[in-house]
Amino acid sequence: NNQDGVTYVWSSPDDPDFSSDDPESVVSPTTTTTYVLEAANECGNVEGMVTIIVLEPVTLEVPEDQLICTDSEITLTASTDAPTGITETYIWTDSDGNTIGEGSEITVSNLDASTTVTVTYENRCETLTESFEITVANAPEVAFPTDTIICFNGSIVLNDAPNGNVSYTWSSPDDPDFGSTDSAPEVSPDMTTTYEVVASVSGCP
Repeated sequence: NNQDGVTYVWSSPDDPDFSSDDPESVVSPTTTTTYVLEAANECGNVEGMVTIIVLEPVTLEVPEDQLICTDSEITLTASTDAPTGITETYIWTDSDGNTIGEGSEITVSNLDASTTVTVTYENRCETLTESFEITVANAPEVAFPTDTIICFNGSIVLNDAPNGNVSYTWSSPDDPDFGSTDSAPEVSPDMTTTYEVVASVSGCP
């Protein structure tokens, strides 16, 4: 075309089959493509180029299911294989639809109940969602016997409410030889003795 004595020639180093003399050339590339325009008139010529970025469908990666302790915090990261430099958003919501964070990386703390976390990712071409579970493990409880007086040569069980999902480590500052990982050990001290326990569930003491 010739408008006011100007001629236009389009080409592409990425698409050798493409050429056009339309000053308003319309293209539909299937991959990111650079186009070169040469415009000329009787006064000279100029050349410029433009790169059209084609956003192909992306894959959203979110964390695996998580297990955290009460009153702890956890950093969570989501990602895609989208090219760098594009405008994109990440919104994190809980089971009730409340927003708990924005961006590709967030830190969550003070969860008091297990929840399903949904990550919603959006760019100008598509919206994706993926979900995962955060399970909150509450600290275990130990039920010491209410009556801690025994007769000489007597015995006593140290835990009145053992829990098979809890790990126990028993020790005694008064008896260095004593140690047990039983949930409810039975002891027969021959003198007044203090026993200590560390109980944990899923690593949460």
